[in-house]
Amino acid sequence: MKRILLALSLLALSLPGPLLAGSEFEPLRGIAIQAGGRTKPLDTFARETARRVGGAKPFGFEGIKGLEPTEWLLAMIAAPDRWRNELIVKVTHAGLRSAAGLPEDKDRYSFDELGLHRIMANHQPENERSARLLERLGFEREGYARSYLHIAGAWRDHVLTALVRPESSGL
Repeated sequence: MKRILLALSLLALSLPGPLLAGSEFEPLRGIAIQAGGRTKPLDTFARETARRVGGAKPFGFEGIKGLEPTEWLLAMIAAPDRWRNELIVKVTHAGLRSAAGLPEDKDRYSFDELGLHRIMANHQPENERSARLLERLGFEREGYARSYLHIAGAWRDHVLTALVRPESSGL
């Protein structure tokens, strides 16, 4: 999946001007990706992710900041820093907001406001390209999980890595 997301981000960077939700995205929508132990089309993954992050209803417009879900996901992959301060993560449960120390007067927050402490990324041991990319990004190896995910009809081992925020700075 990491290779597919990297390829999609490179493709997104090469497109001229603002990304449009039109026919130029059709070939990308059906690309099969691995997510949560299941294979699904990129379009399905993007819609599910947009609903989780943005708090959209299951059968409503799932776009974020005016972008269709696949377009938004590719934009996030291609330029993650552009999205750090956008108020797109919806947290409606008052108890959760209180426990996380979030301001009570709103229900949308930026990734920076959420103060993420840890980001985890796992890859199959033979996927050297993903290992190099994660290393360049500062991820550190934390372990090895045997038979971690069922992919293409077999249980696959994974290398577990994480990027942990230093106590004195943000990610």
